[in-house]
Amino acid sequence: WATVIRNSRINAGPYTTIVLSHIDFLDWTEVCNSVFNKPKIKDTNDCQVKFKAIRSIILGQDNPNKIKFSYTFESLNYNIIDLEANKRLRSSGLTLLASPKQLYTNKLPLNPEKYKDLSNLCTKNVIPKCYHQEYLNLPNKSAIRDNLPETDEDE
Repeated sequence: WATVIRNSRINAGPYTTIVLSHIDFLDWTEVCNSVFNKPKIKDTNDCQVKFKAIRSIILGQDNPNKIKFSYTFESLNYNIIDLEANKRLRSSGLTLLASPKQLYTNKLPLNPEKYKDLSNLCTKNVIPKCYHQEYLNLPNKSAIRDNLPETDEDE
């Protein structure tokens, strides 16, 4: 899919694509529950953070104890939450950002209908032969439910 997406734009040059694996996805639930549910967390300007209004967040590996955030998508000026300096977090004993756990331990399997459709596309050579092995080796499982709605016949 990365090749399809990369080559889907012609005029301005190809899109930059970054291929992710199942190990690249992290479960942030525990981090959110331990940090963001605290009442009256303040940013470095001593303003109370309105978490429901946040539209953009930057988390950096270089400084995991600082969270940059903005209330708009267009903003270039980010506010900062300093987890080490925040009194409310220090008094609760949380000074470092908890590390998120890996979300998936294995590749997510396809449902059998999708796998069958991909196999048929390979058989009919709609998908180029150089990609057949990649598609035919995808994990699939009969217990997987399809979460996507049925498409209209007009599409």
